[in-house]
Amino acid sequence: MKDLEEIDKGYVTNAYIEFEYHKTYREKFIDPLLEESLWKLEKGQLSDILIGRDFGGDHWYEAYYTVIKVNDKKVTEFNSIEELVKARREQGLGLIL
Repeated sequence: MKDLEEIDKGYVTNAYIEFEYHKTYREKFIDPLLEESLWKLEKGQLSDILIGRDFGGDHWYEAYYTVIKVNDKKVTEFNSIEELVKARREQGLGLIL
């Protein structure tokens, strides 16, 4: 839909984003209300159309709309494989390769 370029020069990259890993302390959205909406969704759930805001100087303003779909939701204990290995070694557990 090339005609979208007239209203949004970045329409190709703005139209869709996928992320595989996301932690609660690493914000995906600038708008804290969108971030809150993300964490309320359950696996397989599609959000309503949400209004995203940007921060302009001293106030928030409505800037875009978005829809969020959660394909899967997993809670991970560690931020990296290194953290996992360290924790398992401290527990006296070895890794089998």
